[in-house]
Amino acid sequence: MPATLEIERSTIIRAHEEDIFPYLNDLRQYRPWAALDAELEETPVLTGGAESGLGQNQAWQDGPEGFELGSREIVQEAAPEFVQLKVTVNGEESTTTHAIFRNPDQTVTVLSKREIPQPGFPYIHRLRGSIMKPQIGRSLEDALDRLKTQV
Repeated sequence: MPATLEIERSTIIRAHEEDIFPYLNDLRQYRPWAALDAELEETPVLTGGAESGLGQNQAWQDGPEGFELGSREIVQEAAPEFVQLKVTVNGEESTTTHAIFRNPDQTVTVLSKREIPQPGFPYIHRLRGSIMKPQIGRSLEDALDRLKTQV
């Protein structure tokens, strides 16, 4: 069984779950805030499947270096608690989960977690993980900061 690289980041937002969930459950709402969309820049992205939520998907081609071809699809959801995406970029699959937790002080915590399968030898997993983790962590932090400005 291949190892999995997991990266998590969270932020606290003064809002209700119902105010944040549409930004997580509709891929068309990702453009201004999501980490992947920051990488895609102005690449045209086609949206299909469901109007929002489970089964909604997007695809692109001719993206910038490292993101030339890809897709993402909402594969699981539970309103207003979480959304899970299957993401494929240049043939490499990963899973992204966005979860919302209500805090006692009327704020919510939004947690974003990315899971990337790491095929190959354990040493290579650790090496690749040590290179990727800081970069992906920063991109998730930046995405959550942008989400705060959208809500």
